[in-house]
Amino acid sequence: MRGALLCLLMVSGCALETEPPVGPRIALAADFEGFQGWRRVALPEHSITEGHLSSEERYLYIDREAPELPEAFPTGTIVVKTIEVGPPEEWEIHAMVKRGDGYNAHGSVGWEFFDLRFDARERLSIAWRGLGDEATAYIDPTGQVRACSECHDLVPDRDFIFRRELLSEAE
Repeated sequence: MRGALLCLLMVSGCALETEPPVGPRIALAADFEGFQGWRRVALPEHSITEGHLSSEERYLYIDREAPELPEAFPTGTIVVKTIEVGPPEEWEIHAMVKRGDGYNAHGSVGWEFFDLRFDARERLSIAWRGLGDEATAYIDPTGQVRACSECHDLVPDRDFIFRRELLSEAE
């Protein structure tokens, strides 16, 4: 009888917790599926510096409403940037996921970077992930090799997203 009462108290105590604790968010390919249905905003021509200069159709997608500055994005936020030229398997697709939990502590704090790719059947996969190094970096207009975090580190006041103000316009 005492054991049953103790179990009942333990179970009811667990029910009092209203929100699960926030821990790190490790994104999988499935987390990006359907990003084209998320909130979207077109990027103005020549609005992104370094390895992303392009006058092609470029968009930012976000999986939730963007918080107002100076509030940081919550753990789990996913931002996808695309250059949509040709069929989807030829698109350039970059993403950032707010992983949290001290990830990338010496760079774009909390953020993990991704390149995504569609195959000919429009199935999405992760081409690479991480902080970005010379093997996965960009050549800027001056010929310098740049890693994702290296450039995004320049805007800590925007939680490491250059055109953050555009995300509030995403529909």
